[in-house]
Amino acid sequence: MNIQIKESILDFFKLQRTHDWSDDTTDVEEHSNNGELSFGFSPEFYEEDNVSYDIVFNITFKHREGVEITMAYRAHFTTDSEITDEFRESQFVFVNSPAIAYPFLRAYLANMLLMSGYEPMMLPTINFQKLYNDRKAKEKQE
Repeated sequence: MNIQIKESILDFFKLQRTHDWSDDTTDVEEHSNNGELSFGFSPEFYEEDNVSYDIVFNITFKHREGVEITMAYRAHFTTDSEITDEFRESQFVFVNSPAIAYPFLRAYLANMLLMSGYEPMMLPTINFQKLYNDRKAKEKQE
């Protein structure tokens, strides 16, 4: 099966200032949140299109300059073969696909912050293999 990423789409983006540092008399570094991250992703498959799927990332990120970013970012993949039920639960969907798409998301966020007047920050690296292994171990326990 030949699989490739076709496009990335921003479904939702919100940037909100959560703290006005100009009103503070103390050092910004004392208060700054150094990149707190809430992160998740899920695959989406389509009944009407059985040769493509999406990986959707949902992120809330607190930037150290006092803004919070909430976003949903979608990476669209296509295949040259019909997607089976076995593939839908495969390691490729939960490890390889998000690992392929994640660098595009990281670059998008860094550029968006820069264009918005904030210091660009990169999202941390994510060990998708560990997330997959943890998911499988949890399923065995249930």
